[in-house]
Amino acid sequence: MIFSHEKTKYPADIIIDDKPTLTFEKTDIKFKYWVIVDHDYNEVLPDTQYPPIHRLKKDWSNWSEIAKALKLV
Repeated sequence: MIFSHEKTKYPADIIIDDKPTLTFEKTDIKFKYWVIVDHDYNEVLPDTQYPPIHRLKKDWSNWSEIAKALKLV
């Protein structure tokens, strides 16, 4: 697990992001899967993005669905 202000410069399998607008326009991202914690301010981001976006409810109630979709369990 890596905690960083500049999350795009480290290679990773999954990024869990609650402020995706900071990442959205970057071209040098180094992670395979992007999990966005849904908040009102980021619901406008398109799901057709690379890497693929998975949406985690802000109460994390769908975490197991996300884990299955990413083949973590």
